[in-house]
Amino acid sequence: MDTETDNDYNIVSLDGDVGNSTYIEISGKKHPNRFIQCFIAEQNIVQVSQGLSCLGLIPVFSTFSAFLTRAYDQFRMNNINQCNIKIYGTHSGCSIGEDGGSQMGFEDISMFTQLFNCVVLYPTDGYACYHAMQLILNHKGMCYIKSSRPEGELLYNKDTKFEIGKCQLLKHSDKDDVLVVSAGVTIYEVLKAYEILKNKNINVRIIDLFSIHPIDKDELIKSLSESQNKLFIIED
Repeated sequence: MDTETDNDYNIVSLDGDVGNSTYIEISGKKHPNRFIQCFIAEQNIVQVSQGLSCLGLIPVFSTFSAFLTRAYDQFRMNNINQCNIKIYGTHSGCSIGEDGGSQMGFEDISMFTQLFNCVVLYPTDGYACYHAMQLILNHKGMCYIKSSRPEGELLYNKDTKFEIGKCQLLKHSDKDDVLVVSAGVTIYEVLKAYEILKNKNINVRIIDLFSIHPIDKDELIKSLSESQNKLFIIED
């Protein structure tokens, strides 16, 4: 956050012993009295977060998305109990290549969208991630942010408007031939394909989904109908 307010002191960050990779260790160094190191014990992290939520605090914890499956039962019960916990899953998908298959999280989207009132956001760049964090901190209830490891250029700016339940329409025309829906690191590959296809007179409409749950049904239906009812979904 740029500046601190009284409400910011309700935020407690938790780490699963990967803070040097997720960078949540920065929060721990800046606010050691509001940081808890839970080590490699994902079920424990969720239960500690639940306790903090019951005290009226806002727990935010991060770890590799691949490790979150270990605590699904705890997530499920926290969701039923309407706990106000925030989860940040990093290093998702196959694009983290160098870390190997055991570190690649593929199950997180399906896992968290099964929790009926859990917000799931998938920001693409740094600004989108900043806005996503602001959104979940101001939303009452369980929230999950999915992020990738690779760096990417900035597509948005600090004034871009993001909302829970809304997507970003990146490219469109009056005569689109196909709709491509993507999010995260794969957006950059989609934009490369857009330029190639544009040179071949193929018009592609591109949506950065951003909010996976709830999803922007109205914009997706509208864009699909305006793109010859042809759809590609590109995900990491």
